[in-house]
Amino acid sequence: MKRPSLLLAACVAVVACSSDEISSYTHAEAPPQLPPPTFVVFGTVRDSGGAPIAGATAVLLAGEAMVRTATSNAAGHFSFTGVAGTVTVRVFKEGFDLYASTITVSADVVIEVRLGRVDLSDSIRLGQTIRSTVQPDAPPCDPIRWDARAPCRKFTFQPLTNGLLVITISWHSGPELDATIVRQNGEYVATSVDGPGGEISLAAGVDAGQTYDIRVNSYYSGQDFLLRAEFKEAAAPRIFGTVRDTEGAFLPGASVEIVAGPHAGRTAISNVWGHFSFTGVSGMLTIRAFKSGYERYETPLTVSGDAAIELTLARLERADTMRFGQTIQSTVESDSPPCDPVGWDAKAPCRRFHFRPPKNGLFVVTISWNGGPEMDATMVLDNGQYVATSADAPGDEVTLAAGLEAGKLYVLRVNSYYSRQDFLLRAEFKEAEGARAR
Repeated sequence: MKRPSLLLAACVAVVACSSDEISSYTHAEAPPQLPPPTFVVFGTVRDSGGAPIAGATAVLLAGEAMVRTATSNAAGHFSFTGVAGTVTVRVFKEGFDLYASTITVSADVVIEVRLGRVDLSDSIRLGQTIRSTVQPDAPPCDPIRWDARAPCRKFTFQPLTNGLLVITISWHSGPELDATIVRQNGEYVATSVDGPGGEISLAAGVDAGQTYDIRVNSYYSGQDFLLRAEFKEAAAPRIFGTVRDTEGAFLPGASVEIVAGPHAGRTAISNVWGHFSFTGVSGMLTIRAFKSGYERYETPLTVSGDAAIELTLARLERADTMRFGQTIQSTVESDSPPCDPVGWDAKAPCRRFHFRPPKNGLFVVTISWNGGPEMDATMVLDNGQYVATSADAPGDEVTLAAGLEAGKLYVLRVNSYYSRQDFLLRAEFKEAEGARAR
């Protein structure tokens, strides 16, 4: 009876041993994890002609933090070991453009770096990188609203068209920089935002014909920097127009001109349907339309996108006498004699208009023409005494004003230099207060 008991005890012991072994294995620590793999970034620095650049500084950035630096050797080579994940590689050397590239490293990487040479410049060059300096003794650009201690470097830019100005400024160690874009009236348009490492950028929509200052501030001593400016022209707005007469009929052959604004001087001719157009214009403009036999039409216009306009020209009658409050069309013939060959110009043909005011008042006349010989005008008494001479106005136009006395005979002389000329004349007479006929 003892043998079975011994056997049972042995079995219990065996089971207990097995249980201890299992328990011991289950609570053992997990085997250590292998470190994540790392890789090599190998680079070669060359100039724009392909020659290796020695002594260039390469910086490895993780986010905005600098991890390490390297210097290119005589063959232009540099390398970083133990790299993994997303990093930024920046390479720079004095006198060359700045290189920056963000890459994701999951295997050994070979990069080719090309640095273009940059010149020291005091002006912005669109699409190019320039090298410039904030001098340590330069005055601040805005000591009241910005920082009275920060020396500043200012650039001026005036776009020909509306568009987006993007500026990137970079430097290598030393004082920090920031930048602003400011209108000439002092209004701030944009301020810079920080980029990776020693770099800032700013962007602003700018308007054609406006002048802007780009101000680079250094905190708080001199600093060399690279500046790259890019300009993307806004989609070119267009003006579509139609010229008609007062009855709604199309007027072909009318001359349409932009006479004021950033695009002054551009011209167009209406086609057989009276249509004309200008492309790539914007801002505050003045448009003038004219055609022989019709009154001149002029209107201000603000263009910020495509615009359609209707221009209506009133027909004029040819007249040899002034009609107050109306525009007449007349001509100085090339063989007309001069009005005053001694006191004025013996070579200028002349056209006369006579006027005897019934009351004292102010006489104002406007004379305009479309290209060709220049004109001027004088107002004289019938005894030849000069009363007033014309003053030039914008474009092909002169104006004259004179106070006249009731009952006296006056002569308006219109001179052409020095051949035949068609012109439009509009006369206004404002009676003096309390005036009575003599």
